[in-house]
Amino acid sequence: MDEMLIKLYERVFVVVQAFLKEAAPSLKIEIVEQLNEPTIDDMVKTLRELQSIISALGTDSYAHLEMRINSLQCAVVMERIAKSAINKDQEEFERCVQELENLERAPRLS
Repeated sequence: MDEMLIKLYERVFVVVQAFLKEAAPSLKIEIVEQLNEPTIDDMVKTLRELQSIISALGTDSYAHLEMRINSLQCAVVMERIAKSAINKDQEEFERCVQELENLERAPRLS
């Protein structure tokens, strides 16, 4: 079970890294509108699904709780990024991208 959870958890960061690869260099809100395979909505949906599975399969161990919390944070920040794009809020977009970068750089379980 732990091995499967770790693989799911790693997948969260594959999605995060794919977004950051596109968004972080320019920090332009327009990049969200240009994403089409996958779209930002697809990424958010994937993160929510992964987070839900991690939460359902995990135990109350520290490692599993950390995976739950971190995957939820990634999903929530990506949702905020999507909303900032809809609202054309460049400042919020930049704040969220920075938060996502910080989450991506944080030490992870191995």
